[in-house]
Formats: sequence, C-alpha cells, structure tokens
Amino acid sequence: MINLTDELLPKYSLFLTKKLIPISLHNDYKKWLRFYLDFCHKYHQSYVTKDPLWKFIEKLRERKQSVEQQKQAEQSVSFYYEMLQSNIKNETADNIAIKAESSFNATTAGKVSTDLSPEQVLTDSKSNSSSNDLLIEWKKLHADLVAEIKVRHYSPKTLKAYAMWIRKFQLFTQNKSPYF
Repeated sequence: MINLTDELLPKYSLFLTKKLIPISLHNDYKKWLRFYLDFCHKYHQSYVTKDPLWKFIEKLRERKQSVEQQKQAEQSVSFYYEMLQSNIKNETADNIAIKAESSFNATTAGKVSTDLSPEQVLTDSKSNSSSNDLLIEWKKLHADLVAEIKVRHYSPKTLKAYAMWIRKFQLFTQNKSPYF
C-alpha cells in the first residue's frame, strides 16, 4: 500500500480544510487517495491525468463499495487533481508526476527515502548554488539506482539496503560530488 509523502500530506490536508471538509473525514479522504495512487501504480495508469478515475470507481463497484464510499473516493481524487492544478503555477505536470512516481517507488521499497534523503543530508551544509548542484547529483544517483533495481527486478529490500549505503557514502564524503 502506498503512503502519502511528507510533502504531499500537509498540502492535501490543507486543501481539504480549504474545501470545508470536516476534519473527522480527512483520514477517509487520504485513505481514498492512497488507494487511488496504489491503483494507478498497480495498473500502470498516469498520476497526472484524471483519466483513470472512472476505472478506479468501476473497481470500487466491483469490490461492492457503497455508493457513498464511491462518491467520497471520487471527490477525494478530484480534490487531489484540483490541488495539482493549483500547484502547476510553480511546477510542470511532468515534474509532479516524477515526484509522485519516485515517492511511490520509495514507499513501496520499504520507505527508502524517509530515513535520510539527499536533501536532509545536505541541509547541514551551506545553502549555495554548489550545494544545490550537489543535491541534484545525489538525487540523480538515487534515481539511477531505483531505475536499475527496477530493471533488474531486484527485491525492494535490496533497494533499501543499496539506498542506505549511498546515504552513508554521502555522509562519509561530506556531501562532495558522488562522481569525484
């Protein structure tokens, strides 16, 4: 099951509050969003477009979910896409999809990126353009690792272990370029 990223969760909660959804229902809306993102990943659907929504609702019908639950799930996912549209002013839809996909990969691989991500390792260093370049290099290295592990069909535990060693190496090299 997919977990919402630490970046997405507060934004989505805030968006639900702005839409005047009672706080008592926020967990249900988050649950439906998690189910939807899991559905998209399992059936290789796009995270960016709203096209797979009707397939998701149809799947809920097959699973004998009540009409109220189907409507709540549809509203939850619609709010998610509405939130994405409001965030597009700063980012493109492709970047959002990549973030969603990479965060999904990390959560399905045993929450690889939650312990120490390249960003967290670099937060102690000075924030200048060179540290931003280094952050990009470390992120690229992690993305390459995830892609290679997927291609080779290795276990999620292997990805978790390899990612941990990359983070340890990053700390050992004191945030120098991974390609030095």
